[in-house]
Amino acid sequence: MKFKSGVADKIKDNTLKAYGLTKIDTIPNIEVIVAKVPEKAKDKVIKALNRNPRIEYAEPNFIGKELIEPNDPAFTTAQWNLNPSIKFYSGESAPQIGVPAAWDISQGNSSTFVAVIDSGVYADHEDLQGKIL
Repeated sequence: MKFKSGVADKIKDNTLKAYGLTKIDTIPNIEVIVAKVPEKAKDKVIKALNRNPRIEYAEPNFIGKELIEPNDPAFTTAQWNLNPSIKFYSGESAPQIGVPAAWDISQGNSSTFVAVIDSGVYADHEDLQGKIL
């Protein structure tokens, strides 16, 4: 949970007590308080905290687990610019543009148009067929 700017420490402590929360940790750079709440009351307490005018937001403490894996068979063998695990013959790592990390944020949307001006496009490539204007 995060209190709005300017809330005094005493009010923060009283608020934690009022909602039955036990402070576990503070993330100082973003001023977020990690607190424990009885599991049965978690959803109810989070909703109540989010209605409190002194609190910017309250949310469960989620732990991210899985990374998105592409279904393109060429990803692991031929797309050196996308896949950081592919090595050059010299053994050096291939340059990369961070695509695996981007896939964890969004996998795109086929109705979104992206304009790229490129006179060297291979328009007959199977991945681009029907997608080039």
